[in-house]
Amino acid sequence: MFLKTTTAALTVLALAGAANAQSANANANANAEGQTNYGQLISGLQNGTEDVAAWTAEIAALAEDPQVEIVTLSELNGQGAMNAQAFDKLLEEKSADLSSARMAIESNADLVAALEEESYTPEQVVMVEVESDANVTLVVDDRG
Repeated sequence: MFLKTTTAALTVLALAGAANAQSANANANANAEGQTNYGQLISGLQNGTEDVAAWTAEIAALAEDPQVEIVTLSELNGQGAMNAQAFDKLLEEKSADLSSARMAIESNADLVAALEEESYTPEQVVMVEVESDANVTLVVDDRG
């Protein structure tokens, strides 16, 4: 009886480990494909991996006519409504750096044109992801 119970317990643990590994691989693959979620955005702002203060310099270093991708908060995966208060608090905490980044965006005609093409303004930008001097993603707050 002990052997059967031990074997069953080990089987359950092995299956749980495989499921966790598979879940981790799925998350890694989603991140590798650039699929940011709401929680990652908040976490990045909280722990400093999204360095708001550096965005101004990164925007200034962009090459002329960069590829611009506009992503809205509503497009991000995750629990946006549940995380809205935490996100708003972070935006308030980072307001000085965000203001500087938004001024840098306003001084870049290519970024302003890309935002205006989709009916957004620099004031709605809440995250900047510069992938190279010719590629930038702007996350805009479309919550209204």
